[in-house]
Amino acid sequence: MSPSLNQVSGFPALVDYPHVSGRVRAQEAKRIGAAGERLVDSYLIRWGFHPFEAPESEPFDRLFLVSDHLLRMQVKTVTYPKGRAYLFPMEQGHTKCVGGRHKYAHGAFDIAALVILPEDAIYFTSEMRGIHRVAISELPHPAAQARNARAAFGSGHWHSIPCRARQRCRPAPCRNGKPHRRGRDDHAR
Repeated sequence: MSPSLNQVSGFPALVDYPHVSGRVRAQEAKRIGAAGERLVDSYLIRWGFHPFEAPESEPFDRLFLVSDHLLRMQVKTVTYPKGRAYLFPMEQGHTKCVGGRHKYAHGAFDIAALVILPEDAIYFTSEMRGIHRVAISELPHPAAQARNARAAFGSGHWHSIPCRARQRCRPAPCRNGKPHRRGRDDHAR
């Protein structure tokens, strides 16, 4: 049996991703997050958008225009399910930093892109929750991601992403032209 590529001298620890240890995932968390952001960029560019990387200090990762409205997108990336679902805690910061981890402030971003990296899947949502849960059975098919994005991007007063696939998510109901912000009790899907 031949050795995995990460056992061969000179190859990066992530070369066998997603078949890497939890230790490697933890050590390479920034790279894994960057890979998730690049996957989102890839889809946004394919759909005709021009995403801009936000400064590290901002509570969002990407900026882009939709019908003359500047949208702020937070990208969260996971690498494995917990039970029968992928969980996305909507927190910022790092446990090893002075400020630690904390929830995002209300209105810190407009859209969340929830990346399931081993599946190359993205679930877009405008729902503001403390934690998002995507069941393994609900993984968006690549062709459905455009519809999913349209629902999320169109939850306010933006309606400009063409798509043909079946819709996979329901945006939060709107009130007065703005997305309804869900309360603490609305975290479970």
